[in-house]
Amino acid sequence: MAIMHSMKFFKIMMMMITLALSINVSASLIDKGTYTSDTVSGLDWLDLTATTGLSYNYVSSQLGSGGLFDGWSYAGVMRIETLIQHAGGTSPFTGWTTINNGVVSSLLNTWGQTQTFLESRIITGGVYTVNGNIFVSILSDDPNQSISTTSDFISLTETTIAPGGSNSVYGSALYRATSIVPIPAAVWLFGSGLIGLMGVARRK
Repeated sequence: MAIMHSMKFFKIMMMMITLALSINVSASLIDKGTYTSDTVSGLDWLDLTATTGLSYNYVSSQLGSGGLFDGWSYAGVMRIETLIQHAGGTSPFTGWTTINNGVVSSLLNTWGQTQTFLESRIITGGVYTVNGNIFVSILSDDPNQSISTTSDFISLTETTIAPGGSNSVYGSALYRATSIVPIPAAVWLFGSGLIGLMGVARRK
């Protein structure tokens, strides 16, 4: 009898693992208006349009206590890559790709687009080129490009900008920790609670 119950518990655990792995991560991004929450990584992302026209140096000076962006931090290229993957993208992100078609429009609709057409130029943090400039990532589904009907353009180190330079169509990648429980943790919590309830029912 104990073996039978153990087998049932094992099957339930395997079902919970399958559920956790099968959750569509592209549905993990929640639009909160001024920011986007990624429920997989547990991070908030400030809308890109909140920092358009501001230089890396200025934004950095406003990240501390009392600053305009108090509580936020600059995201590096690797962290942005993870965000794109959670939005359904598949690396490597080196330009136009058919496999990522539709990813950019979905992501920028929640994260914000810095240009009038569907494209954002994103100042990243933590990585300098040899000339002391800042990497700029480009996400584009430009309808003026015939290729955009079948592909999306994603390049995380496409160009650079001087730390003190600014551009009206450049925004900064800023993130912070969120209070939302990541989906995998929520799934495990649900699973453990379910198993506990089954144990109580078995005793009764």
